[in-house]
Amino acid sequence: MNSLTLSATAHPTPSADEKRWVILALVALALGLEYFVIPIAGLTLLYRYGSVRYGSAYSIGIPALVSVLFLAMSIGVIRDDALNRAPSSLYSIGIIVGAMVFSSGAIRKWYQRYEDDGRPNDDFRIYLLEKVGSLGVQIIKSSCILFLVGAVYFLVTREPVLRIPTLLMSFSDSATETLRYLASTRIYRSDWGFGSFAAPRFIYFARWDTAGAIIVALAGNFAAAYYWNSGRRKHFALTELATLFLICTTLSRTVIAIQLATTVLLLIFIIRTKTVVLVVAAYFICLGTLAAIAINSDLVESASSFRQYSTNDRFDLYEAAFSQFSESEPLLGVGYKPKESTELEYAVGSHSMILSYLIRSGFVGTFLAVLMFWLIPAFNLTRCAVRGDAFSKTVWPFVARGLLVLSGWTMFQEIDTSILTLTAIMIFLLSVDLFGRPKIS
Repeated sequence: MNSLTLSATAHPTPSADEKRWVILALVALALGLEYFVIPIAGLTLLYRYGSVRYGSAYSIGIPALVSVLFLAMSIGVIRDDALNRAPSSLYSIGIIVGAMVFSSGAIRKWYQRYEDDGRPNDDFRIYLLEKVGSLGVQIIKSSCILFLVGAVYFLVTREPVLRIPTLLMSFSDSATETLRYLASTRIYRSDWGFGSFAAPRFIYFARWDTAGAIIVALAGNFAAAYYWNSGRRKHFALTELATLFLICTTLSRTVIAIQLATTVLLLIFIIRTKTVVLVVAAYFICLGTLAAIAINSDLVESASSFRQYSTNDRFDLYEAAFSQFSESEPLLGVGYKPKESTELEYAVGSHSMILSYLIRSGFVGTFLAVLMFWLIPAFNLTRCAVRGDAFSKTVWPFVARGLLVLSGWTMFQEIDTSILTLTAIMIFLLSVDLFGRPKIS
């Protein structure tokens, strides 16, 4: 047996840390305090494991992105006297900082445990996959429980929304959108219309259904990778089915479509892997296709006629964003997302990572965001794929799928709308950053 692949019979028992983290996330979400709890938990991890060192481009790039966002916000708010939009920008910056702090602390903790456990015959990448895979399994299990609770409640009561009041319930009528969201935790809400029937749209580990969908997609991807690498084919198949089912219950068109397409590619490559060029080409072809769709409203409207109002609203936002950007400062943007038009439900720049950064931080912030969430992941994918060792050959198709789903999602969603979502994304990206090299130093 190759030392870089876990055997099908010898499975180290994962620690209870991952289960505790998932419970912590659920409790924080239910209380409406995840925005505060995650950074505190991350700082606690960094305080204890801060001496553990590892190199990562994200440790430089994310602080640079945050600095540019803060600078752009300060200039824009002061220049335009838009103090009412400052809290929204600070909220976004806080999400990026909090997610990076926790994910960085988690990686450090895992590496310290790896050294303490004394597994000289194992590569740290295997240990890391075991941990993030275990975390993914716990998230998928918890999401299934949330679905069962919501499904039973809906079948019994036929209520269109299952909403749990949080400790911030007194802000339910606040003029600030963020506080209104934090005032309650929804398990599902009726949103899509199928004729005269509105289906419940489930939400997992987030306050927005599409943000929950990407958490499930990434968690299921890592859980499946862990099971496949350890030879547990039945667990792998069950995880794949459970993940796809949970994603479908979120009714997120983007994640459902990309998950289905990339799973087909994944199955082809893990069964018969021959070349790296195909998956790298597929990565950029998919991104290019999504970019073309994002600017072709006629194509999307015809394909999404069953939910026409959502598509129209989204492309109205995109059109307003391009108009706003053409009239603003191209280098650093306006520092915030304008929300002045009563005709638009959301602030200008919403529902697209690229447009959000273009509006808020101009070319500088957009370049850093593309670098952090697209270009560096593409580089790490290539680095992982071209390595000749057994672990890389096994894992890189899963890396490709995760990055394709994430990249497609960012075309139509903002990356910094939920701290739990961005934490899951950063854990995924930092792990992929390490999969290309056996040691961290």
